[in-house]
Amino acid sequence: MSAILYFVIQALEGYLITPFIQQKVVSLPPALLLTAQLIMGASFGILGFLLAVPLVVVVMVLVQMLSIRDVLGESVDMS
Repeated sequence: MSAILYFVIQALEGYLITPFIQQKVVSLPPALLLTAQLIMGASFGILGFLLAVPLVVVVMVLVQMLSIRDVLGESVDMS
C-alpha cells in the first residue's frame, strides 16, 4: 500500500506540481526549448537532452542581464 502511495505522490509531483512551478518561475518560449533539446540531444546524447533546459535558462538570464546592464544602463536586481 505504501509503495502505491509513493508512486502516486511521485507522479503528481513529477508531472503536475514541478512543471507548474517551473512555468510560473521561468517563462521559456516552447520553440526555443524544443530546439535546444534537439540540438543538445543530437550533440551530447541523453545528458545533453537533460541539461538543455537548465542551460537555456542560464543563457537567457545572462543575455537579459547583459542587455539590461550594458545596453540600457540600468542596474540589475538579482533578488
